[in-house]
Amino acid sequence: MICNVPKVCLSAAVLGGIAAVMAGCATVGGPEMSFRRASFMEGQGCRGNDCASVIVAEGRMTRETPRQFAEFVKAQAKVGPTRNVVMMSSPGGHVGGSIAMGLMLRSLGSTVLVAKADTTADGTISNMQPARCYSACAYTIMGAKRRIVPTGSQIGIHRMHSFGNASDPTRETQGTRYLTAGQNEVGLLKKYVSGVGIDPKVVDLAETISPDDIRVLSVDEMRRFRMPVDRPF
Repeated sequence: MICNVPKVCLSAAVLGGIAAVMAGCATVGGPEMSFRRASFMEGQGCRGNDCASVIVAEGRMTRETPRQFAEFVKAQAKVGPTRNVVMMSSPGGHVGGSIAMGLMLRSLGSTVLVAKADTTADGTISNMQPARCYSACAYTIMGAKRRIVPTGSQIGIHRMHSFGNASDPTRETQGTRYLTAGQNEVGLLKKYVSGVGIDPKVVDLAETISPDDIRVLSVDEMRRFRMPVDRPF
């Protein structure tokens, strides 16, 4: 169960370096990530007291996402027990925010389930659908203690980038050209990835994929990069 939110202080150089240089890494549009509480009904893979609540996280990651997540978890601790499970669906977003989020998940020992949850008015999960965890979201899920990727759900990667122009590379509005990361930023990202136990070669692969494309990782590739996932259904 999630009872508190520890302070995340791992590698200030990693977080600070990427956040500063890639501050405008708003790589996708769409609604910002939001959080809600949802509960399984008995019979949905659980029985009795095991049918506890989980956290549903959906939308684009921003630099504020980690703070908002921490505040949500603290608030939910007052409501009642919550399983240490986050159901996540995200097209990507801010790289610095995604790394901080990944470190929080690692500190909490959280499980991430890549899936969308359809819920009733009272917050009961009525159905689960496959989901996507693309771009910056992939780096968040790398921080999770356990990853569950049901059949149909996907984890996808591509080159780290931002939108902007040469005179204002930290702009968060979409510009007319991509600003891709340099060796320093890529090196910092590799430090984060290796720090959570993942083979940094996954970053090398991502950096070969155009920002206009997505490379969906196969189960075998994820295992090869020391990022094992469970396929429960």
